[in-house]
Amino acid sequence: MSSFEVKIIKGSIPSIYLDTNVLIELAKYEKGCCKDVHIDNIGKLYDTLTILMREKRILCVLGNQYEEMAATRAREVAREFLFRFTNMELKAPEQIKNMQLKMGYRAFVKNAPLCSFDLSSIIEKSKCVSNSSIEVHAIPMYSCEQIKQFEQDKQNLAIKLNEAKTNTKISKKYDAQLDLELQADFQVFRYFLEHYADSEKSYMNMLDALGVVYRRVGINPYDSSHDDIVKAVDNHNNFLLSLYHHKIPYVWICSVLFAHIMQRQNKIIKSDNLDITWASAYLPFVDYAVTDTSFCNLLNQSGLADSYGTKVYCFKTLDKLLEEL
Repeated sequence: MSSFEVKIIKGSIPSIYLDTNVLIELAKYEKGCCKDVHIDNIGKLYDTLTILMREKRILCVLGNQYEEMAATRAREVAREFLFRFTNMELKAPEQIKNMQLKMGYRAFVKNAPLCSFDLSSIIEKSKCVSNSSIEVHAIPMYSCEQIKQFEQDKQNLAIKLNEAKTNTKISKKYDAQLDLELQADFQVFRYFLEHYADSEKSYMNMLDALGVVYRRVGINPYDSSHDDIVKAVDNHNNFLLSLYHHKIPYVWICSVLFAHIMQRQNKIIKSDNLDITWASAYLPFVDYAVTDTSFCNLLNQSGLADSYGTKVYCFKTLDKLLEEL
């Protein structure tokens, strides 16, 4: 393989992704209870986006903010607003990752030099009614048990990541750390194969991992020979170690961001993984994004925003976004 490149095709109408904290402040502004120091610019953003969306000059996209907002204390303030205000719904991050991996694997098998990913391919079929081009959604309720589990999962992941920082496998140099992150999918898959007999959970994890492989490579394990299955697993291993895997937008962004947060001195917090998840899934496809100051700085300083032609702002730089809009 001489080279492999990825092409991102954005929409003809500019799109903007608002992180959950931004949507919460916009909802508070609408209700007259916003107390943020940037309230003036928040109000201008609310008015500007409302006008641009009604005139169909911008798409305010809804991604994984739904799950995050539905399972936080802010849900009563902003949940209804979330669906009424935004006007395009994107597929779940895991769906986008799997779609990109499947396309990357096909390119790997064909030794193709180029793989294209289109914004239109990650738009979910609308489940809402339209009112002056602004979507009105029915809001399902999360149970208390789901909310508690969601919060616990976020906390547990943050704990594991911080424990990993003390592990000798964490590299002291960014480039080496990035290589580790890019190979994470391969290492996890190999671990499942090697430890499937350790416990019932390990065995079930291996079956899930193999199921993904079979679907990706397009074989049915029940009517395939042992040699075909072995070949499929080998091909998948080779794919996970190749540029065809590493250059997939979701994998590349996720790896770069984790390499950065594993290198930095400050402690990983439970919202870091959700920030990385939305960026990995949506950053390449939107024209603008607004998030918190720390993550905004990370996306800009890492070069990811520039590399995908996405302009990222935070509350402190809303005046620049307003000028742009």
